[in-house]
Amino acid sequence: MKSSIRRYGSGLLLLGLLAVPVLGESVLAKAKRAPITPEQKQALIQGHKSWAKTSYGKRRSAMDRTMACVDAAQSKDDLKTCHKQRKTARRALRKEHHAYMNQVREQAGLPIR
Repeated sequence: MKSSIRRYGSGLLLLGLLAVPVLGESVLAKAKRAPITPEQKQALIQGHKSWAKTSYGKRRSAMDRTMACVDAAQSKDDLKTCHKQRKTARRALRKEHHAYMNQVREQAGLPIR
């Protein structure tokens, strides 16, 4: 037992030390970014507000489909299918939101994510 800890412990420690510079670089990259201006911040807020308003119908429709699926479910497998469909719909909406906000960020002169 002790020999396996000694054998793998040093490898894990080395792996942990190798990961630290990678994490440190991402923190430095964030620090080097130009600060966001009030105009850019306002553009992002307006983008989020616009998305919330324009996507309401899609989000409502997805919730209605989920409720109809759950109401029609007759078994646990049917409920699992409903959950998977809900998850798929949420992921699709999240991708749309991400693409929309990237357009807003680009128009505001911010890097896309």
